[in-house]
Amino acid sequence: MNTWPIEVFTGYLAGFMDGEGCIEIHKSGWGLRIRIANTFKPTLDAIHDRLGIGRVIEYRGRTSKGHQRLFCYEVSNAHDVRTLLLMVRPYLKVKAERADEAMAVIARLQREMDERDARNREIMAAIAAGEMQKSIAQRFGLSVQTISRLKGGHTWPTEIARLNGRIAKNKWFKPCDQVFRLHGRPATESCSDVQSASEST
Repeated sequence: MNTWPIEVFTGYLAGFMDGEGCIEIHKSGWGLRIRIANTFKPTLDAIHDRLGIGRVIEYRGRTSKGHQRLFCYEVSNAHDVRTLLLMVRPYLKVKAERADEAMAVIARLQREMDERDARNREIMAAIAAGEMQKSIAQRFGLSVQTISRLKGGHTWPTEIARLNGRIAKNKWFKPCDQVFRLHGRPATESCSDVQSASEST
């Protein structure tokens, strides 16, 4: 596949997605995942190698007699989901509408994250101007603890752990899908689009 023209590859991939794939949007409205399942792993490996995003995993629990091993190429990072959908959308038929829904979710999440960044820059400006943290918290409708974490430049590993604990039943969410960004820091290329479900930033 690495030698195929891009139009041939994306058309093939779109057909594969239409037939063997699924575009999942979590009911919370902030988690996304694309999956393409097949029993022939080399094809999925070739897709992964060409795209350079996502991963190939094996489905477990299919060990009964007569079942072939089943593999899955999956992308669960919103930035990568968008990259993939932008490539295949012109060729999708069966899953075209679902792809549009996913792109709308990503766009909304990006807007919300941009708004959160703008809010955090205002908070940091207020802190720098000497305003009391309690006053800032009241003005922005946040807890004093959240203001304190922003002030301290918290990198959010504990926040991610707490969030994962709250949504532990949703096993396919990964820390990369639950990005907590510092005040005003530009979006990273790897995980820029998924907004946290929690209040803390």
